[in-house]
Formats: sequence, C-alpha cells, structure tokens
Amino acid sequence: MTLGFGVTGSTDAGLVQRIAPKVEEAGFSFFWSNDIPGGSSFDVLAAAAGVTREINLANGVVPIDRVPADLWKDRVERAGLAPDRYHAGIGSGQLKAPLEPVCEAIETITRETGCRVIVGALRARMRRLAAEHADGVLLNWLTAEAAADRRDEMRAIRQEAGISEPFLAAAFVRVAIGDAAIARLRDEASRYESYPSYGKHFTEMGVGAFDTAVSASSVEEAADGLIPFFGALDHTVLRCVVAEETNDEYLRLIEAGRLALERAGSV
Repeated sequence: MTLGFGVTGSTDAGLVQRIAPKVEEAGFSFFWSNDIPGGSSFDVLAAAAGVTREINLANGVVPIDRVPADLWKDRVERAGLAPDRYHAGIGSGQLKAPLEPVCEAIETITRETGCRVIVGALRARMRRLAAEHADGVLLNWLTAEAAADRRDEMRAIRQEAGISEPFLAAAFVRVAIGDAAIARLRDEASRYESYPSYGKHFTEMGVGAFDTAVSASSVEEAADGLIPFFGALDHTVLRCVVAEETNDEYLRLIEAGRLALERAGSV
C-alpha cells in the first residue's frame, strides 16, 4: 500500500517547487503529473525532481500519438529525470488501433531510457497488454470495489503468463475538499461522462463519475474517503481537485493524504 500525489501538467512550476518537498515529507511515495493539452507533465516533474530527494516521479499519462516513443529519450533527458526515480506513463490517445503501437512504445521507451513504463488503461484489452508487457498500469475513475477487481484481474494475467517481476496497479482517485473544489469536481466528472469510452466504463460499474471520487467537507473526511482504496490497489494516487491554485489548497490535500496513511497504518 502506497500513496501518490497527482497534479495537472498545467500546474505552475513555482507552486510545484513549493509543495513537492511537503509531499515527500508527508510520506507520499510518488509525485504524478497528468499530461494535458496546454501543459507539460515533463515540466512539472522536472520542477518536482529539483527540490526532492527520493520520491518517485511519473506521468499520468502522455499519449503516444502526441509524443511518439522515439522522442521520449530526449524529453526525459531534457527534464533531468533519472531512471531510478522516474516512471514513464504512456497512453494510447486517439489512436484507432492502439494495442500494437502501445506495445511497441513500451519496448522503445524501456530500451532507450532505461525507465519503467506504466500504461494508462481503461478497457480490458489494454489492461491485459499492460499486465503482460509493462511495469504497471494506471487506472482512472473507479470505485474501490472496481479497482480491486482490476488489480486481481491483472495479477491473474501475470501469474498465468509466468511473469514474476514487480508490477504496480495504480489508480487516480480524485479528491476535493470544500464546496468550490467539489463544484469543479462535478464539472470534471460530467465532462468525462460525455466521452463515449468513459460513458461505457461508468455504465458497466453502475455509478456516475462523481461517485468514484472523494468529495469532502474537511481534511479528516477526505482522509477517510481515501482509505478504502488502499486495500484495493498497490498504489493509490490522490489526484488533486482544487478551487484555486494556491499553496493552502494543496497543503490541505497533502495533509489529507498524510492523515489517511497514518489512519490506515493504525487499523
């Protein structure tokens, strides 16, 4: 059971440099940045790398149709991301037939950078590919029960294939504290529900996107909302949803994660 801290690729580098040491001090094992148009997760991770010592760093995730595999070595080197701390997070993006290109990208990035590769996966075939070929998987918008099912599914796939190397089953869990942040979470949830692939995903689980997230009125409530995911995943990522990009907003989420780890360790 480990906990990660996730911010968007548009987060200001100065803000990242202020909060990343606090994230490491609070006991988080990963600092994640999800890549979005108009924001680079590589820039965010570079900012975090420069002010931390041991915490792992990971993209969550960069579509290979936006950054092809043969460009990753240069991107990683320019960002100063060391292979012993960095995990390359990749996704299929808008590719129509993604399985073979993603598999090839895993091989290329592993060979050229020496980094571990984590694949963002939604549907069953991509999850199987991740289990068979990658070092980990990043799931998204799941209930704790569904997360446990996915983790067990991929463990079984790897066992059947005779794969014994370490594998990280991780998932973003969006966390919002306070009315304004919760309103932003509702907007984000509605947007994801409008995407056909995610719409099918939520229908299969029988819940809406908002129901997979942690919406809380206090730090303590947010911590309690995270704890069920600890038993369902190898690695839970507290994916920040904030009303404003301020130190205080992020510090509350850092404290929620610290408290969740403390309470989970005492049960």
